[in-house]
Amino acid sequence: MKTTKTAIQKEPPKKETNVERLKGTSVYLRRYGIVSESSELYEDANVFSSPELVRPALNKLMNLDTYGCELFIVLSLDTKLRMTAASVITQGTLDSSLVHPREVFQSAIINNAASIIIVHNHPSGDPTPSKKDIAVTRELIKAGRLLSIPVKDHIILGEEKLFAPGFHSMRRSGEIAFD
Repeated sequence: MKTTKTAIQKEPPKKETNVERLKGTSVYLRRYGIVSESSELYEDANVFSSPELVRPALNKLMNLDTYGCELFIVLSLDTKLRMTAASVITQGTLDSSLVHPREVFQSAIINNAASIIIVHNHPSGDPTPSKKDIAVTRELIKAGRLLSIPVKDHIILGEEKLFAPGFHSMRRSGEIAFD
């Protein structure tokens, strides 16, 4: 008995075009909400009309002076300059932290900020702004104008005992034009 082998020919795989590949792409439906990490009752001088009020507030809320690395913080303010939220945007290294307007204003938008104060510390103790600090501040002011969330000040905290008064207010120094 003779058996015949029949060859089954496979078709070469069809190459998909980019358009065909995208047809099967998943789209994520996401629902966002606000999750608070913690809440503190804070009434002491809650109106931020002066840069001198920032350090005591942040020390009461988060012991800022105990950190040995740079922290970049956004204080969300309501229309009467009362703090409604304090958000740590980045925790950097001994002498730098990465900051982008996207994260800064994401925090401000989520917290319904009418305006913001940006704050970071210099673990070296010297609150003098670097060229990068000034450039970042200018970039954040521009972004705030586009979003109608003005940046009221950028305060750099340093060592009070060595560099009195222990902070540098970019608004007060007049280095940069704020709204």
